[in-house]
Amino acid sequence: MSGLCSSAVCVQVAAPIPAEKLVYSYGFEMSRLKWTDWINTVDRLPVPISAEDPSLIVPTTDTARCRFLLNTLLGGPPTGPYHPLLLVGPTGTGKSVYIKTFLMQKGGREQFDMPIITTFSAQTTCRQTQDIISTRLHRRRKHVYGPPFGKLAMVFIDDLSLPVPEPNGSGAQPPIELLRQCVDQGGWYETDDQPASHLVTNLPSCIDGGDITARHGSLPSVAPPTEAPTTAREFQSGGLPTSGSTKGGSGFSFREIQDIRWVAAMGPPGGGRHHVTHRYLRHFCVVWGTSFDAESLSGIFTAIMDVWMKKG
Repeated sequence: MSGLCSSAVCVQVAAPIPAEKLVYSYGFEMSRLKWTDWINTVDRLPVPISAEDPSLIVPTTDTARCRFLLNTLLGGPPTGPYHPLLLVGPTGTGKSVYIKTFLMQKGGREQFDMPIITTFSAQTTCRQTQDIISTRLHRRRKHVYGPPFGKLAMVFIDDLSLPVPEPNGSGAQPPIELLRQCVDQGGWYETDDQPASHLVTNLPSCIDGGDITARHGSLPSVAPPTEAPTTAREFQSGGLPTSGSTKGGSGFSFREIQDIRWVAAMGPPGGGRHHVTHRYLRHFCVVWGTSFDAESLSGIFTAIMDVWMKKG
């Protein structure tokens, strides 16, 4: 390997990839200038006997690789490089667990606010999506919202491909069109008479904590709003003026959303999951999550059996 350069020095490194395993089994350790097995980059602490089975997270090669990608793409400083991440893979490959564990480790520490986590379904609407995210943001100034000053908020959308496309043949999925506009234009439109729920600061810090509650304590949940759905057409880029009137006489205004980082997970199309528009996917670094190999499965079940045997 050559070309390991910094602003001050450039060095030549002769570091052939070990031949014992596939190239995907190794990561390059910059501090030692050598290749190392991914499994050696994680802390292999003994699983506590008190741990419940659903909360067990056994470190594997896949765990280490995913953590590296999450830290590299999402975990940098506010002014550093960042790229939205989408994990795609079949059910049971640990996509949601990896991301939620990473978010809960980062949440509330250093420059990160507590994460915003929500799970899409076939019935998810634009209004529900907008309200779940908006209620966790603070008003910074007129028409500008975001996490507390000096913080970053990470938004995790699970099961991204579940919203049903509109039946008019356009193929648009309203919640995804809303998210696309937020990434494209840095915000979205809201009615001027919409309740100022953004100013509430004592709401739960995480939505839909799911299977991480046993690991990180109780996470309060908020039932999604039940307002009537809003069509994707209303949120098309440039489709709404900054002021004007709707059928009810209410005006629209653009709300800028700042300091948000996006991460999502979904399964491949099929079985109720749909294709997601490429206009939205183009913003993401898309990573495929593979099924566990024999070595990983052996390590997982060995750890679980050890805990079970120690409990008697």
